[in-house]
Amino acid sequence: MNLDQKHKIEYEKNKPENRRKRMQEGLPFPYPMAIAVELSAACNANCYMCPRKNLSRAVGNMDMGLYKKIIDELFENKVQLRKIFLYWMGEPLLNENFDKMIIYAKEKNVAEMVVMASNAIALNEENAKRLISSQLDELFISLDAFHQETYEKIRGKSISIEVIENNILRLMDLRKKMKSSYPYVRIKILKSDLNKDEIAEFKNKWNPIVDEVYVEEDINTWNATNENVNRNISGDSHFKERAEKGVQRWPCDRLWYQIAISQDGFVTPCIADWNGSGFIGNVKNNTIFEIWNSSEVVEMRRKHLDGECGELPMCKDCKRWIFRNMGDWLIKNRSKALAVCKKNAK
Repeated sequence: MNLDQKHKIEYEKNKPENRRKRMQEGLPFPYPMAIAVELSAACNANCYMCPRKNLSRAVGNMDMGLYKKIIDELFENKVQLRKIFLYWMGEPLLNENFDKMIIYAKEKNVAEMVVMASNAIALNEENAKRLISSQLDELFISLDAFHQETYEKIRGKSISIEVIENNILRLMDLRKKMKSSYPYVRIKILKSDLNKDEIAEFKNKWNPIVDEVYVEEDINTWNATNENVNRNISGDSHFKERAEKGVQRWPCDRLWYQIAISQDGFVTPCIADWNGSGFIGNVKNNTIFEIWNSSEVVEMRRKHLDGECGELPMCKDCKRWIFRNMGDWLIKNRSKALAVCKKNAK
């Protein structure tokens, strides 16, 4: 890893033990620590581990007015998130205003880190220059393969992996020519049975080129409500190895620190809730503060504390809690876990 000073700090903050400490010391939070804002629900890839193609909710791009409403609320209430993720279930570069949205969040200083993930299919020269000029803090590129055959199995046959690689190489070259350190570029390979034998090649190729190569081991079935993803992933040895560790179910701590906002403004307290079965409000009609501190969210949290997750469609069969929990701490600190902020602190 070629970590700059900012990302050395981020690396420490992202450690699970430090995230737990922030939660234990800070609950209840008036606002979530992180928000995923779906700039687009459309996508130009067809990944075997993603349920997006079966979305029954609206598919489109977030308009600038709605986006500004989200950012303005955070700014006006002096909120600085740990991170704002400008993506969720689609490809953010498909939103024609993506760079304006990055710049607006940066100007308002509403997050320590402004992060975007991309499959890099639309990372042409113009978009690369726009990303660099926007001073996006971090670009997270999902490539997931070294060989074309593997790429097609994982991410579909829409494009050659060589085109993607050239897009990334051009981005790094342009960043140098534009004398910028933005964005910090992380390239990811999600470890699975399909690509496990080419991870070493992947790392050797990309380590000298990008800022960080990330081997992700959290292969999952989202919230296990999509038959195609369940079929594709449930037999993967890496998934089974991790899923079998979940013997006793603990409360999933995602409900206490993060939300996702769909391109048309609906809010869910979990990014794994890909199709919105847990939508609890819309920022067109309510503030983030009102939704985050609502009785609906408190009841979801209570169900997790009392072992009633099966009553929540988005949580019933989900396995991601295995990787996002604080053991019995939330149960033992029930009053703190169920507390909310009654008024917005400006």
